Amino acid sequence: MSLKDKATPSFLPVKRGRQEGVSFFYSAKHQFDKQGKFFWRLVKEAGWTKEQMTELLITKFNATHWNELDPSQRRQAICIMQYFVKKHLEVKEKRLRQRINVVWLKAGFTRDELHNAMSEWGLGASLRALGYKDLCSVMSNVNKIIKNQKNTQGVIYGNQKK
Repeated sequence: MSLKDKATPSFLPVKRGRQEGVSFFYSAKHQFDKQGKFFWRLVKEAGWTKEQMTELLITKFNATHWNELDPSQRRQAICIMQYFVKKHLEVKEKRLRQRINVVWLKAGFTRDELHNAMSEWGLGASLRALGYKDLCSVMSNVNKIIKNQKNTQGVIYGNQKK
């Protein structure tokens, strides 16, 4: 430890680097532990901002930072965020299902044709039964079909477009 490090009080922020020309600071007091990093990942997956996360900590636990929580409060905060991640994923899935239906129907196809195509792709016949990853796959396939339809203006799945 150098003399300069000894002269700097431990409560002052420590400069750790630069990001796009703007320096950022943090102290050891404000670093996340493993559980805190997991919590922060859940915050991001739920689509929350730092301000929303801080508001949750203040209103629910009277704490301004993760490190101020005791172990039981940390578990509780993680459970709360897992709930919001689940809700956020449900909303994303619902919007993607709606988008698939809108794109498919605007292209002039019927829902039955969509269900038949999904069965051919090995994804079952229901959009509601699919998870987010499978819905992304369906959306990709639908976009390819519509692009091909615009290019060929012809036969789709052995049926003439009406």
